[in-house]
Amino acid sequence: MNEKDNKLYGLLDFNNIRTVQFGLNYNFQTWYGCSVYFNENSTQQLGYTYYNEIYDSNVHDKFIKEIVECDNDENKVSDNSSNPTKKIQQDNIKTSKNSEQKTTLNEKKQHWLDTLYVCDYCFKYTANRNELLHHMSVCYYKDRLPGKIKYLSPEYTIRRIRGFKHTLFCQCLCIFTKLFLDNKSMFFMVDNYEFFVVYETDGNRPLGFFSKDFLSPEKNNLACILIFPPYQRRGLGSLLIEFSYKISDYEGLISGPEKPLSPFGLIAYCKYWSKRICYEFIDNDFQENATTTLEDISRHTRLKTEDITLALEYMGCLRYSDDEQNGKRTYEIVTKNLMSSIKTHNLKHKRVYVLDEYLLLDI
Repeated sequence: MNEKDNKLYGLLDFNNIRTVQFGLNYNFQTWYGCSVYFNENSTQQLGYTYYNEIYDSNVHDKFIKEIVECDNDENKVSDNSSNPTKKIQQDNIKTSKNSEQKTTLNEKKQHWLDTLYVCDYCFKYTANRNELLHHMSVCYYKDRLPGKIKYLSPEYTIRRIRGFKHTLFCQCLCIFTKLFLDNKSMFFMVDNYEFFVVYETDGNRPLGFFSKDFLSPEKNNLACILIFPPYQRRGLGSLLIEFSYKISDYEGLISGPEKPLSPFGLIAYCKYWSKRICYEFIDNDFQENATTTLEDISRHTRLKTEDITLALEYMGCLRYSDDEQNGKRTYEIVTKNLMSSIKTHNLKHKRVYVLDEYLLLDI
């Protein structure tokens, strides 16, 4: 990827933030670097503090200018040393020039920030612990969860949050995601995205999410997925993936995730697809059929044939052969290997993550 792409997506080849303090209870290391948090001219300053300082400086300059103009209606002051407005402006220019000096290559490879403090209600961030404590005590999303409920079970709730309605929330969520996913995802233009965020039903903190581009020409049901580090290994990834397919079923589509998948995403999806295919083989007695095609499996699972191919290869259940006479490559689904995989992973009893009785997609 070239330098222009890296700048566009905020990608770095090293971790520039050492740890994240996520709310009050969790502190963990980042997985990837992200330049988006910082002032583009200084790796030592978060972007929002830089622009806050510019705003405050401009307001201060305007205030001083009005005072000077009022006091000197009759006496024009030309000497810089006796003109506070001009002196302040020159000082600001010097400060700005100093801040725009590029850091050396060695400095860039070091951590730009030791700890990033992130609100675990709304993903706003700061470099100051006291600022985080104050913000979290008054955070708007602490008592007012965004979006509409689309799934409500006794354990988990999934809310649909539209980017054009909760823009800042979604932008901060996307930037936070970049610390844990190594992919080219936009973070600013969120208007045509929906974010499906999972909460504990009796809680008010997001546990993870997936995004969906509702203008996708390929009709993908998922663009990006992440379970936040403190809440991983609880089956939430499978819950959200299965829920994304429930949306596709509701819309009458055979769909799948946006490609390419991240390494972690590919593993998660191959496991999910594999289990879904195995369950369908058990329920529909595919093992008794003389032949089974990818289209047969797609019709029953509502998965794309290309995704079924990846899953079968992942399980070692797809055998290719080249027809030299016709110059074509054919495949054979090795049902014996598939049934062996079902026994090995004890998949005789189907596990359902999303129960239809708790779906609220038509609201």
